[in-house]
Amino acid sequence: MFQADAEILFEDGFESGDYTTKWSTSIDGPTSLIEVVSSPVRSGSYAVHMQTFGANGDRRAELVPITDRFQWEEEYWLGFSFQVWQQVEECGIILQHHSVPHDNDWSVGAGVNGFTMQAMVGGDLYLRMSTNDALINVPPLTGGAVQGQIKVPLRFSKFVWYDVVCHFRYAADSSGFWEIWINDELVYRDTGPNIATLDRSGTARDHEEYLKIGLYPSNGGGDGDIYFDEIRIGDANADYYDVVPQ
Repeated sequence: MFQADAEILFEDGFESGDYTTKWSTSIDGPTSLIEVVSSPVRSGSYAVHMQTFGANGDRRAELVPITDRFQWEEEYWLGFSFQVWQQVEECGIILQHHSVPHDNDWSVGAGVNGFTMQAMVGGDLYLRMSTNDALINVPPLTGGAVQGQIKVPLRFSKFVWYDVVCHFRYAADSSGFWEIWINDELVYRDTGPNIATLDRSGTARDHEEYLKIGLYPSNGGGDGDIYFDEIRIGDANADYYDVVPQ
């Protein structure tokens, strides 16, 4: 049940049969695919399906919610379900809290993501967080989204829905924290600095991250096939049960 004072900032189970009213698309490749489907679904009648075809050079099929970004020093809850049909080749990214360079100047390189989720060939599921203290105030050496991040290795199986809940506050000091549950099991908890503050130019980044769901195989493209459903974002007044997939 939703708490009376909880605010759900964003919610989509794709029950409208459409994704274009609540999401912006990030598609790169001649055959990259995003579509709403009636099967498989986690709940309700619809889910969203993303697919890339490596032989064609597809390098991304992602959605970004049309809502405010995650602001540093603010507390959030995020819930979603995903199901992998084809393990993602190369870097294997399926979800990101993408960093933002200073003044939204993308020519300089945004730097390290706040959070990255990877589903790899072989069944490895990696959670990557910027909780490495040595990373916090150092300019990134490359444009890589996961450079220097703490890696939490887990496992996943194809054709299975996984329910994820994230509770976090981005901060460069001791007020930062992370909690992550998968299928109701707490798999990660950390407190302290958890955001890299500099973009690749060495300039202080804009204090926000934005959510991207979907496939980013690599710059060269790669195969991938994934479904998402039941995405919710809550504010500090929400709790686990407000955002967990039902």
